[in-house]
Amino acid sequence: MISSILLYTPVYAAEDNVIAVPKADNYEFEAFNGSVVFGEAEVTDKLNLTNEASYNTDDVSIQLSHAVSDVSPQSYGYDYVARLQIFAWDGDGSGSSGGWYSGHAFIVVTNLIDRYINAGMFAIAPGKGVTIGTWQKTGEHQGIWFGLEGYKYENGDDDYDGSYSMAVMLSQSALDKVGSIIKDSDKWSYTENCSTFATNVWNAVCSDKLDPGSPDTPRNVKNSIASYGTKYYGVNAEIPTYYSPHYGVPHKKSTVFSY
Repeated sequence: MISSILLYTPVYAAEDNVIAVPKADNYEFEAFNGSVVFGEAEVTDKLNLTNEASYNTDDVSIQLSHAVSDVSPQSYGYDYVARLQIFAWDGDGSGSSGGWYSGHAFIVVTNLIDRYINAGMFAIAPGKGVTIGTWQKTGEHQGIWFGLEGYKYENGDDDYDGSYSMAVMLSQSALDKVGSIIKDSDKWSYTENCSTFATNVWNAVCSDKLDPGSPDTPRNVKNSIASYGTKYYGVNAEIPTYYSPHYGVPHKKSTVFSY
């Protein structure tokens, strides 16, 4: 049985006393809408940003030259730089696993500051968010995807109706931890699937743990989210659709899924 197969899974220590955000604080968040600032001043030449992340637009993915993490948001007075959400949807027979089980679990990272942030070598613009999840069958790549859930939601392939989600705010060190896990998670198997990935990320940075079950499934993740009560979980939270799908680490723009 799949549940009896034991594979080594990395264990990531969580930030101390970092708990989930009550949904009243979480889902009324207003994204930053000001001018984009990089380092000391506004920069028009984005090739000066990062060699580890990429600058992303709907049509362009450009490798950049200096690490985003070289600019510490804490040095500009930021306590939190990003919001992490985990989503679990138990679906209708569709999802990331090609019929092995219904549904999908994934994360969303949203930039809360006025500078680009780096999530697993993917640069996220101020006030923008990106979905991140692992997939089995896409016709192009098996493993990590950025923006694919948003694309499928926007195009009606997966409506994620009935999805449950929770959120936690991330310091720069917590965001760096999320990025490390993303970079180590460009894979998919029945025992290390979308639910494994999403809960690994969440449990690494939040003291309120989520259990993907045995075997790991989106339904188990959804039930675990529900166990925290309606004060903390949301239903059908907004899913960002800003970025066209990219895959892999470092990422490449999809030629199969594009706006």
